[in-house]
Amino acid sequence: MPFREINSKMVEATVVPGQTMYSQRGAMLAYRGDVSFTPNIQGGQGGLGSMIGRRVAGEATPLMTVEGNGTVMFGHGGHHIQVIDLDGDTL
Repeated sequence: MPFREINSKMVEATVVPGQTMYSQRGAMLAYRGDVSFTPNIQGGQGGLGSMIGRRVAGEATPLMTVEGNGTVMFGHGGHHIQVIDLDGDTL
């Protein structure tokens, strides 16, 4: 699994070549390895129409694309986190 809970407010993500990960901007605390962070103006998937719809609905969380090879520690604003293992794409 690419995510591991470090403590109640920090998670570690494994980044592998050829795989794109998205994160909320400002959530990266530290990283090791050859990892790049790029602001994502699209905000995930769906294009311009989808982006406008998310803004109207108040779902305009700015994202960044995380790519490369290494590990990244994420946390944001002191919020608590919980890693949930999924079976496929089902809770």
